[in-house]
Amino acid sequence: MKVLVIGSSGLVGHKTALAAGAVGTHNAFPEGSPCRSAKLDLRDAAAVKKILSDESPDAVVNTAALHNVDYCESHPGEAEILNSEAAGALAGACSDAGARLVHVSTDYVFDGSKKEPYSESDEPAPLNAYGATKARGEREVLARGHSVVRTGVVYGLSPSVMREPGPGRHLGFVPWVLQSLRGGARLRIVDDQFVTPTLADSLAGALLAVARSGGGLYHAAGASCESRYSLAAKAAEAFGYDPAALSPVKSSALRQLARRPPYACLDSSRIASEMGVGGLRGAARDAGAGRRRVPRRLERALGRRSRRTAHGRGPRYRIPPSGSVPYSSGIMIDSEISRRSIVLVFLSPLNRGTLTIFRGSSFSSLASLSV
Repeated sequence: MKVLVIGSSGLVGHKTALAAGAVGTHNAFPEGSPCRSAKLDLRDAAAVKKILSDESPDAVVNTAALHNVDYCESHPGEAEILNSEAAGALAGACSDAGARLVHVSTDYVFDGSKKEPYSESDEPAPLNAYGATKARGEREVLARGHSVVRTGVVYGLSPSVMREPGPGRHLGFVPWVLQSLRGGARLRIVDDQFVTPTLADSLAGALLAVARSGGGLYHAAGASCESRYSLAAKAAEAFGYDPAALSPVKSSALRQLARRPPYACLDSSRIASEMGVGGLRGAARDAGAGRRRVPRRLERALGRRSRRTAHGRGPRYRIPPSGSVPYSSGIMIDSEISRRSIVLVFLSPLNRGTLTIFRGSSFSSLASLSV
């Protein structure tokens, strides 16, 4: 199955493209894509048709959207164009090209009045412009016989995850928490908004399962339902920060521009039973944002130094020198190796949990992307 991933430089798009060996598209940040990627503005209908014609994919996974909830509230016209109109146009173009579309949507299509996880049969009732435009985009996609996958608060690591966001785009909740704590900030986090934390790697697998199996509406989110404060505290602890730097507050104290649903947890039992998608992971199991076992060949190339670290977990490695990259050590918490590139993500427990991302075409050409 040949897959085209729209937005492959973002977190979910990156993980999906990597898992599928896909062709990707980017808008502003090509360096985050793990595959061959073409620049595409999803609002340009002619460009969308051209890339579908050029690539002839069997399936298209659309991860692109205007995500920043407060920005959408103050710029509803922009949100409508990208989240709704462009989604519908993409669905039509995919139909014309004979490709299946999987469109990623959000738990924010619900108002939070329900006190148990939302299923696919629950009617959307968005509280804000972001949720409303995403709900209209869903209808456009489903009306053309394609697939929609709703998810919750997605977290994970990729080369772009700590990048500064552009207008209308946000850093993501967990990276924002970690970046703020790294800078010494003290944060007020709401404890009355409940969400479903979802590991990006798990979501990518679910999206590809839907791409293989056909149309419909599905929820694909983690197994736990918890407050944003609880999620932030787990992330802080996993990365060696003091959870005391976080203070629980009520939503009303933040005076955010857009209203948020107090309860947005999702029930993912349908996708598990119909497509055998199991193991969707959330923060209750993996607050460390995607730690994984290190492949043996990567272990040999890096050279293990010790099994114990300042955190008391995970092997410590010495990064091989190359060009401007000096010898340094830390806990490797994520790695991705493909035929085209190597990406390594290190956590330095000795420097307030600094994240360093290295990328190159080989171990001898690794260069620092961001810190």
